[in-house]
Amino acid sequence: EDDFVYGIKLDVSTLTLGLGEVHAFEPTIKLPEGADSTVYWTSSDTDVLIVYTNGEAEAITEGKATVTVKVDEYSATCEVTVIDRWSDATGVDVRFADGYPVCSIDENNYVTATVKVSDASEENPVEVYMIVNQWNSNYDADIKSVLHGHAGVDDDVISADCAPYIKLTDNSEHVINTYANVNGDEDLYVAFVLKDKSSTSEEPTIVEYTKGLVDELDQTPPYVMSAFINAARDAIFVHINNEMDLNSVPAASAFTVSGVENASVSKVELVRSERNKENQNFHYVKLTVSGISESADISDLTVSYEQPAANPLQDKATTPNKMDSFSRWVEDAEVTLEVEKVHVSADGAYVGITTKHNAYMTMGSNVYTFTVSDGTNTLTYDDVDWSWGNDGNYAEFYLTKPSGKLVGNTVTVTLTPADGMVNYAMDAMTQPIVAKNVPVESTEIEITSATYEYGYLHVICNLEVEGYDSIPACNFSVSNGTDSYILRGYLGSQNENGYACYHFSKENALPDMSEGSWILTYEVQHENVSANDVVKAPSGKPMETQTIEINVAH
Repeated sequence: EDDFVYGIKLDVSTLTLGLGEVHAFEPTIKLPEGADSTVYWTSSDTDVLIVYTNGEAEAITEGKATVTVKVDEYSATCEVTVIDRWSDATGVDVRFADGYPVCSIDENNYVTATVKVSDASEENPVEVYMIVNQWNSNYDADIKSVLHGHAGVDDDVISADCAPYIKLTDNSEHVINTYANVNGDEDLYVAFVLKDKSSTSEEPTIVEYTKGLVDELDQTPPYVMSAFINAARDAIFVHINNEMDLNSVPAASAFTVSGVENASVSKVELVRSERNKENQNFHYVKLTVSGISESADISDLTVSYEQPAANPLQDKATTPNKMDSFSRWVEDAEVTLEVEKVHVSADGAYVGITTKHNAYMTMGSNVYTFTVSDGTNTLTYDDVDWSWGNDGNYAEFYLTKPSGKLVGNTVTVTLTPADGMVNYAMDAMTQPIVAKNVPVESTEIEITSATYEYGYLHVICNLEVEGYDSIPACNFSVSNGTDSYILRGYLGSQNENGYACYHFSKENALPDMSEGSWILTYEVQHENVSANDVVKAPSGKPMETQTIEINVAH
């Protein structure tokens, strides 16, 4: 609901346009009775931006201009930046019409793609497969990975931000909206592969942002991922998702601490991680605090930030985005291990571990030495797949290929930190992390049902799950005996009566299966997959290749 009585407001207050792009402003007008309702539009620099009498603005040359709209005694403005936003596409498939594909950013800072092909029809549809990749933009993509909806080459599987898909049956222009939000951390690219009845692209068509262009377009404010207090209770570490301007550090008065009586902030430091993941930037605010004893109850501890006029926290975009005011709970950063978060296969060949909290940005596979002991035999593991939460909330490990076997029904699992490891409150991690009396598991995984109904495919496994586990959909394919479709993108397991349930939709390039007989096949399509890329038991033991008839509800 609009929060003004009379006046005029625009749909956006800041806007970035690429050369030649047009934006239709949408004013909201409320006037008293008898007021002049004529609307006037002006641009402060018509060499950069022309605004027409109907409120459409056209980007002419690079630069900045202010759009002003007036009605009666009221006015509103929008600051517009015009840039040459995208590089030319490379490896363009000849089936694209001249000048396509075109990529841009909408008013909400999401990537959009406009596509048009020269020869598509109902008889010869052209499928457009895409990925948008910024988070892992340092990894390339090939034909197979784009068709499957992820990045990676040479049979690697690397997650992408999103994987749109559209089937074209005409030669008109089509706009594809995505949920890939641009921020100023990394390069960004969009990869396209075209496929019709006779051929598939020989290489991906790539449209790319360099980081400099991303910085120009970045309108996303940085946000807080987590806040932890150290063991000495004299510092709070507030972790931020973005690359920050280290020259803009607010005064201590911008921060308050509540939940512990007499707690206060005396010093603010903004720090760039020196142990960051390749091609990613992580920063944290270190707050020196007092009034919190080591025995204090911190269950209600909260840190708050009120954006100040001077030196606010902001990112390194060309036009910096200021961090909004926030209030965030603060917790202990100690890395611990609960028995219910450790899963071991019966022979000890597979072990899955999820810790509470994780080491701070530690790189490489030797973050811990892992041992599993049944009291008689002790197994060590060299093959480790692992991932961690950027906010410090968890680390996930899958161990395979030990020497020896286990006996017995319970084991002890020990994680011994490598030298120099610290947690998210920068406290040294020196003591082993132990889970005792962990039961071993023997259940084999299988698909118990597959049902197609109302345009969705529901697949249930006899796999007990607690949370949400996302995997590439290309592990699954469907066939009616004539045509076979490898599904694409990502999907997550949901808990349905305690078991893993996967839901496929058109977003996964799912065909219409309302008629005929269909078979679902689960088979891993890539050689270089991690435990996070397959259907697996909690221990990490992968599900074997299998098929099942799909129940088609008519």
